[in-house]
Amino acid sequence: EVAESIFFDIFGDPTAASHWPVSTVAGIASPARHAIVDGPFGSALKPADYTETGIPVIRIKNITPGGQLNTSDMLYISREKFDTLRRSALQPDDVLVSRVGTLGNTCVFPEGIGDALLSTTGVCKVTVDRTKMLPLFLHAAFRTGAFQAQIQKSASTSVQKYFNLTALKGSKIIVPPLHLQVEFVQRLAATSAVKS
Repeated sequence: EVAESIFFDIFGDPTAASHWPVSTVAGIASPARHAIVDGPFGSALKPADYTETGIPVIRIKNITPGGQLNTSDMLYISREKFDTLRRSALQPDDVLVSRVGTLGNTCVFPEGIGDALLSTTGVCKVTVDRTKMLPLFLHAAFRTGAFQAQIQKSASTSVQKYFNLTALKGSKIIVPPLHLQVEFVQRLAATSAVKS
């Protein structure tokens, strides 16, 4: 709640504030290939491929409602299998979003884990263009009630709710100047220090 309050204090509604430029999520993504992707197709990664150690596979349950990556319950695959699925590989500061069942939980993939892979269902990632947006700003914007409402509105329902990559790419987001994004991240860090 404090993080969202700081966000609204500096930026206002992340989906509709008229005094900031507005982009789609695709518009602030890195120009590199696979900047916005989901996990590999279901048949490409089977239960038999999981190992006790190796490259971690990030699932919906690894993204907490509080915006952190939970590493206590990981599945793993071999390096050889990972190398065949690099389209869905993660790098530090990728913004992860749950998109099936539990919609809109998000976290920033941290440094220090090394290589990792998105699971076959439920999680997608955005690699941002750092000249336009900071990963922590996008993460915070995704967590606001205004953006969550946008995700819910675009969701489809079959057995459970989900939104696809097209919906995520087309979602609207404000793009304030980088110096204000830096100010926000610094205020957030100060809040985290107080909480600790």
